[in-house]
Amino acid sequence: MNWSQFFRGLGIAAGFAILSTVLAWAYVGAPEWTGVAALPWLTFACLAAPLIYIQNSAEELLFRGLLLQHMAPRFGALWAWGLVPSALFGLLHWNPDGYGAAVWMVLLITGITGLFFALVTAATGNLGMAMGLHFGLNLYGLLGIAPNEAFDALALAHWPDDGEALMRLLAIDLLTLMIACVVAVTFYRRSLRQG
Repeated sequence: MNWSQFFRGLGIAAGFAILSTVLAWAYVGAPEWTGVAALPWLTFACLAAPLIYIQNSAEELLFRGLLLQHMAPRFGALWAWGLVPSALFGLLHWNPDGYGAAVWMVLLITGITGLFFALVTAATGNLGMAMGLHFGLNLYGLLGIAPNEAFDALALAHWPDDGEALMRLLAIDLLTLMIACVVAVTFYRRSLRQG
């Protein structure tokens, strides 16, 4: 794995988190704080972060490592090596109890996220940046500001918990994720030109 690409991806995810938070605050409203004290949160965050990294790494190794790298040479077409693993990645996140009526939108956006990770992996030639992006996005959503109360067990806050707010959040996430992935690929191509 290319660690410099990983940290670039992590930095881009941090930018995504900031932009997403600003836009969500403007269009959804202020997040609701969970009331957890700083020291217990920090303790749990330090314990959870390595576990989140392991879980993200397993997903990246399976969907962008194994599946993408085996399917791309065999099929060559984006629909085979990009869309099929990304659709499976989206289905892995099926959770109607957590997302309610928005579950289909969540699956769509998660699948699109998987496609963006696949394109970043294809552009960079390694899993580093996709792993950094994935890790950073999950740190934000699990330890920072959770999408709703169903996911705020370790988070400092969660966004308002209603279907309309969740749909707005998902649209904001899709927009900012597209920006983050364009920035990631642009940074990578610039680093190639600089040698």
